[in-house]
Amino acid sequence: MIETRTTKAGQTYYLVRVKSGRKLVASKSFDIKRDAEAWERNQKHLLETGRPLPPKRSFTLKDW
Repeated sequence: MIETRTTKAGQTYYLVRVKSGRKLVASKSFDIKRDAEAWERNQKHLLETGRPLPPKRSFTLKDW
């Protein structure tokens, strides 16, 4: 799912959220919509083929 967002300064960016069922498994923001679409396709392909998604950059205590 790609959402178009606008900053307070008026700049547009695209927020991509990839879910598996109801669980959010990956999210990332992009300045260019084409890049957001390509990343979303790649992440969905990884999920469909059973390959692991790249790990999140940060972990919370809950993840441990």
